[in-house]
Amino acid sequence: MTKYLGNGPLMSYYVQSNFTYNCYDYWWTNLLFINNFYPTDFDYSCMQWSWYLANDMQFYILSPLFIYPLFRWRKLGISIAFLTILASTITYGVINSYWGLSSRLSDGPTRKLPDGLAMISLIYIRPYTRIPAYIVGILAAYILFVQRGLRIAKAIASIGWITATALGLLIVYGLYPLYHDLTVVWDQSVYSLYNCTFRLVWSMVLAWIVIACHRRRGGPIDAILSWKVWIPLSRLTYGVYLIHIIVISVIFVNLRVMSHYTDLTLAVLYVATLVLTYAVAFLFALFVEYPLFAVEEFFRKQC
Repeated sequence: MTKYLGNGPLMSYYVQSNFTYNCYDYWWTNLLFINNFYPTDFDYSCMQWSWYLANDMQFYILSPLFIYPLFRWRKLGISIAFLTILASTITYGVINSYWGLSSRLSDGPTRKLPDGLAMISLIYIRPYTRIPAYIVGILAAYILFVQRGLRIAKAIASIGWITATALGLLIVYGLYPLYHDLTVVWDQSVYSLYNCTFRLVWSMVLAWIVIACHRRRGGPIDAILSWKVWIPLSRLTYGVYLIHIIVISVIFVNLRVMSHYTDLTLAVLYVATLVLTYAVAFLFALFVEYPLFAVEEFFRKQC
């Protein structure tokens, strides 16, 4: 249906290559949740942005290997979780160092990749480089569930917020020198260290925010995140995830002239895309997602 949503000069090429031809050949990989492994070349994937759904399903299948030991044998469960995080982090660092990958997205690998294997397929979408953040989420949920009466002292909360804020800012703005000046080059060890740890550290920052707010140590951040206006919007996030790339693509491939970057232009495009994506996601939820929920609930009651 996407091909009927415009007639810009890039429409036919972009839609046919990304939304039509790829899905003719590889639609089944999405249904089996293996599209983060096959096809090996990410450029041929069906609905390329849905690679994380495969990761999420694979993590869900593996989650009992972490959750059950945590509740049955706490020390063993914690050890398994930390060893998996360590193994994944080391794997990420070794792959990053071997292929000479930078922390700047515009830089390619220093070694030539095998034919049919893009850099994004090599490391970006693989579950063995993504699972640490998922395990951090499991550990955060374990803390909240087991230590229900735990109270965080004000001093500890202050230290936690200062540390989380510093780490979060370092993760987001630490690469500023690389992007501000494209001639800047760091040592490969620095690239590898950053690349294999930044998602883990970011997930720990988010885990702290959740735990601190749940224990009433979030202050104004807790008040903002607890605002009830987020509730209806949060119920549309899955649809937004599935649809947002299509909305962005339709907007840009319908352009008939070159656009010049300005902060105001980008801000207007961002707001317009955000509003339009949520509007389409609302229709998706109304006519697809919620009816399927109703059918599922019906059959569940019958059983």
